[in-house]
Amino acid sequence: MKGGASEGSQWITLKETPDGFTEVSHLTLYKSDSKFRDTILYPKLHTKAISEFHRNVKRGAELPKQILS
Repeated sequence: MKGGASEGSQWITLKETPDGFTEVSHLTLYKSDSKFRDTILYPKLHTKAISEFHRNVKRGAELPKQILS
């Protein structure tokens, strides 16, 4: 991400578990000119947004296929 108040990168890794599920790892690194933004504000907001995103993905994956068609 470039051009905003902070710059960073995100990596999402998908790994199959021994019991056939998918483990999702999401790593985000970011840096700005504000220590407050980097240590207080951004981690809380980012965690909330990413958690909601992953919940929505999981919910969509659990829907029966006919609903998605």
